[in-house]
Amino acid sequence: VANNMCTLQACLTNMMGRSITMEQLRQDVGPMVEKITYVTLMFRRVKLRMEEYVCLKVITMLSQ
Repeated sequence: VANNMCTLQACLTNMMGRSITMEQLRQDVGPMVEKITYVTLMFRRVKLRMEEYVCLKVITMLSQ
């Protein structure tokens, strides 16, 4: 999670043209990054193939 937060901080700083502190990032998007990191880890753990991932995305979009 820490590595993903650092990557996000660098990308946002470059895109916005101003410095984003790690504290700001943790407050604004910390829980979301943790959840996305956890889901990604679970996909890797069950060895989800790209085709299966695409099917999950389609199911998610159609069920909204």
